[in-house]
Amino acid sequence: HCAIKTYRPIPIDFIKREIFFTDVVRNCPNTIQCFDLIQDPLTGSIAHVCEYIQTGRRKTEFQSFTLEDVRYYMYQLLRTLDACHSIGIMHRDVKPDNILFDRVNRQMRLIDWGLADIYFPKQQYSTGVGTLRYRSPELFLNYRYYDYSVDIWAAGITMGEMLIRYPFFDVKFQDELIYEVTNLLTTSALLEYAEKYGIEVTDSMLRCMPDYTFFEWSSLINQAKPEMRDPDASDLLRRMLIIDHQHRITAHEALQHKFFEKYTKEEAENQNKEINDINDDEKDVFTIA
Repeated sequence: HCAIKTYRPIPIDFIKREIFFTDVVRNCPNTIQCFDLIQDPLTGSIAHVCEYIQTGRRKTEFQSFTLEDVRYYMYQLLRTLDACHSIGIMHRDVKPDNILFDRVNRQMRLIDWGLADIYFPKQQYSTGVGTLRYRSPELFLNYRYYDYSVDIWAAGITMGEMLIRYPFFDVKFQDELIYEVTNLLTTSALLEYAEKYGIEVTDSMLRCMPDYTFFEWSSLINQAKPEMRDPDASDLLRRMLIIDHQHRITAHEALQHKFFEKYTKEEAENQNKEINDINDDEKDVFTIA
């Protein structure tokens, strides 16, 4: 089976960009495999022929997620981000709608690389990227020297939607997003962040922030279903949703978190088995010689 993604009428440079980055990350885990690029001779519309991954509606899927589902799919998402970050690529539009979940075959794919970019330290980037409710503080504060951590924030919001509520931030305007973030993580934390990096906070932004906020992470976690109130999951989510992007956990660090201990142990056991198999093969060759 294959899927066909038809591009709506958009600038050809955007299509070329998505094709380029999709090809660059093709060897990263959980990225979509593309087979061909076709063009309709009558309309001129361009389409991508890709592998087919069966998936459902996110809100319905997340409502039926177990804690083990969250653990598995977040581990896979972070593996993908770790791999693409390690080769210098920021996705910049991580969200559930860009993740295909095949729960029957336990597969996941991170798709839609049209907003991706190559990271260079001290380079300025557009802050008008990503989907509103997944945009990190550095984006909605217009801090242009951001890095891979924008993907971690968005992955954290995605995890929050799996664990606690969908949508995590129910907003339609940036003013509402600023209010929700500061109401959760405190106004003072956002203002300290802005001061640290010399970010201008406009009067209109200040009016969006609650005057008095008190950070109490447990009150957020208690909104989750009882079976989702896992202390390790809570700790990982908290580390992903840190306002200061330099203090946010990286994808590589997140993969070593206790929440994923089950998978890190399995990988270590598999690696040890592979090493032992190689050593046994070398012994056999030595014996024959």
